[in-house]
Amino acid sequence: MKERIKNVLKCQKRSRAIIFVAIAIMVIVSVALAVNRIGDANQIIKPSALTEPFKLIGNADVNRDGLMESMYLDKSEMDTAFFVTLRVCDESRNAIWSEQFATYHAGWSSLFLCELDGEYYLLRYNPGMWQGYCSYTYTLFTLEGGNENAVRSNTIQFDINGTAKLDATKMVAFAEEVNALIRKSTLLVSSEGGEYSFGPSLADRFLERYSWLDQAPELFATGDNLETRLVKYSESNYRSQHE
Repeated sequence: MKERIKNVLKCQKRSRAIIFVAIAIMVIVSVALAVNRIGDANQIIKPSALTEPFKLIGNADVNRDGLMESMYLDKSEMDTAFFVTLRVCDESRNAIWSEQFATYHAGWSSLFLCELDGEYYLLRYNPGMWQGYCSYTYTLFTLEGGNENAVRSNTIQFDINGTAKLDATKMVAFAEEVNALIRKSTLLVSSEGGEYSFGPSLADRFLERYSWLDQAPELFATGDNLETRLVKYSESNYRSQHE
C-alpha cells in the first residue's frame, strides 16, 4: 500500500512538471509569433515566394525616390486568420510598408492606386457605420521614407437613425470629392461589405453613393439625384422618429 501511494505521488509531481513545461512552451511560441508579426512589415519577399499567396498587383513610384515600387498581395493568412496583407516593396523586394484588411465590420477598408497629374498616390477609403452612426474618411498619401505622408484627407460624420436631419448638401460634396479620386484610381484590395475584392481592377463600383439609401426604394422617384434622395430619406426618417 505504501509503495502504491508513493507511485501516485510521483505521477502527480511528473504531471505538474509537464504542465509547467507546456505552459512555458506556449509562452515562448506566443512571443515568437508576436515578434514575427511585428517584423512582417520589413520582411524581404524572396523571388521564390513571388507566386500565390504572394501576388504582384501593381507597380508605381509611391515613395518619390524615382524608382518603381512593387505591390504584393499576401493571402497566406486568409484562410486561417481571415485577413490579407498588401505589401509595398522596394526594388530589392524589401517591404517598406504594409496594411492588413479584414472582412469583419470594424476592418472594412479599401485601398486604391491613384494617379493625379502623372504622379502616383495611395488612396485609403473607410466608409464606416455602426448602428446607424457613420464616419466616412478618405486619405490620399505617399510613402516617403516608408511613412505615410497625407496629401489630402477628409472626414464626414452623420447619423441615419433619424435623430437629426442629414446635411444633404455637405454629404453630396463629400461624395463628389472622394469620387473624383476614385475615378482616377485602380483598385488594389477591398474588404468593403464584408467581402474581399482584389485588384488590379476598375474602381468604379466603389464610387460613393450612400448605398444604404437603396434600403428604402419606396421613397424615391425615377430620376432623383443623390441630393434629392438624401433629403427624402432624411425627412422620412426624421418624421418617423418625432411623430
